[in-house]
Amino acid sequence: EIVVSLIEMTKDVDSGDILEQTMLQLDGSELYDEIRQVQADVTFGLIDKFLKSYPVFVRRAQVGESSFFRK
Repeated sequence: EIVVSLIEMTKDVDSGDILEQTMLQLDGSELYDEIRQVQADVTFGLIDKFLKSYPVFVRRAQVGESSFFRK
């Protein structure tokens, strides 16, 4: 299980409030293109859910320090 989050953009990377969150399920047999498709579907689903509920939504502050890892 992988947590996928829609977070508010802020000046600092990965430091905005969590606006929506869901789980991405993989069984370990997926190929790269399949993983990318599942990731896209989950991401677009989060955005759609947020837009349908806007402006009524619950924001949650992230816990811990922000992190950013360059490729």
